[in-house]
Amino acid sequence: TTFILTAAFGIGVQLFLYRLRKKQDFEFPIDWTAFNSVKSTKNYTEIQALGNKLIYNRNVTTYHLKIIHQTAIELEGMHEGFKKMKTNSYGEWMRDNKRWEYDKYN
Repeated sequence: TTFILTAAFGIGVQLFLYRLRKKQDFEFPIDWTAFNSVKSTKNYTEIQALGNKLIYNRNVTTYHLKIIHQTAIELEGMHEGFKKMKTNSYGEWMRDNKRWEYDKYN
């Protein structure tokens, strides 16, 4: 019974992660378009919410992270939350760059 419960739990976790990946695949182009259209407005909470959502999306590339990071740098003085967005986008950008550097030599 322990094996069956462990297997069922593992399958449940994998199904949850599969649905999360599918949701991110579907939402990424919509969120990116919304971020690009809203970043020229003064709606700082929406810019911050979309930026933070995009940072942790698995489909985001280093190009997107650079744009999010630049937006956070430009708006850092306007709202306190952009400092955290700037740090998080830079961290994800560094993580992606290390992965590309590792893949290039291995």
